[in-house]
Amino acid sequence: MWRRLEPASSGPIRLRRAAYSLIPLVLLFGLAEVIARLAGDPPEIQPGQAMEVMHTGMLPKNMMADPVIGWVGRPGAVIIDSSLAQAAKVVGGPSEDPTTTRNDAWGHRDEDPPQSQGPGARQVLLLGDSSMWGFGIPWEFSLERQLEKLSVQNGRPVDVIDGALPGWSSVQMLLALDRWLDAGLKADVVIAYLGVSDTMLTTSVPDEQWAGDALSRARPIFGQFASFRWALALRDRFLPAPRPTSGPRVTPAAAVDIALGLNRRCQDAGAKLIVLVSTSPPDRDYRATENPAVTDEASAAACEEVIRGTTSLTMPSPGAYRCASALAAYKGGFPRVDGPAAMRAEWATGAEGLFWDGIHPSSAGHGVLARAVWPVLENALPKP
Repeated sequence: MWRRLEPASSGPIRLRRAAYSLIPLVLLFGLAEVIARLAGDPPEIQPGQAMEVMHTGMLPKNMMADPVIGWVGRPGAVIIDSSLAQAAKVVGGPSEDPTTTRNDAWGHRDEDPPQSQGPGARQVLLLGDSSMWGFGIPWEFSLERQLEKLSVQNGRPVDVIDGALPGWSSVQMLLALDRWLDAGLKADVVIAYLGVSDTMLTTSVPDEQWAGDALSRARPIFGQFASFRWALALRDRFLPAPRPTSGPRVTPAAAVDIALGLNRRCQDAGAKLIVLVSTSPPDRDYRATENPAVTDEASAAACEEVIRGTTSLTMPSPGAYRCASALAAYKGGFPRVDGPAAMRAEWATGAEGLFWDGIHPSSAGHGVLARAVWPVLENALPKP
């Protein structure tokens, strides 16, 4: 077997060739830097700037990554969501095309600045996932707005803050509540919509994580270059944010502790907690035993037995999470609104179209939930 012998000078030759091959790249970067500097600093995303949302299963542009919570609402964002324009028409909303969603200065879904319902209006904060947030329906028909209208009609005006966000688990709700209360947000009542997203894998999106993109990680090194800043600006403007990474599922046992944690945090802030049990179209077929009311130690023990039978490695049934919210309400002494029962009662009247896509409540569905929540909310409000 003959082997070709390389000349002793082959190493330096390879290095020179590699250096020569880099020259076009260096020249190209230099040209890009000159053009970027002549163009000036890239424009920042301004509050109120319209951004087209691409529903690709990635983080939409009305949100931004957060190293602690995973993702939060982008303050001041206005999104034009053309993919949901037809849904807005189906649920009886205005025939605007496309659907427009706005965030206030906190990143909550609301007008900016929010409009009060009148002097002396109490503050109510909503926590939850896309169903509470009002995914797929116009803001005017969301639970937030329907509760405000009911409050005015009943002479107990409230200003409702939609602090929910699509995909949020109960862990993220608790983290967000901690942050907002520490930052000075005031609330007399907090309503948490628990159960749906906890059944899925929890997610997080570190600020530096972009699919196939190391730009954010390189910011500390290359942030001084104008061309690099322009690359970041163009990425943020035209590319969807990364798909969240999967983590451990919130088990029903953990959901109990988190709900009790929400209650303690509310009490520390002088607020009251109401849990709204999550609901979906299959609820019309659920047995009452899958959504129990815990009223004594015997029913509490029955719920604990269901909860112990689930782990993070299996897909727990919605009934296990409903057991979790019932058990937490019993232990914490806070009220619990039975969303599935309200929907089943409406279905019994022959009502249809309560969910616009088979998952998320329509404007009519939000109306059912608002009417179920209002008596409990009115009772929880501080006396005039």
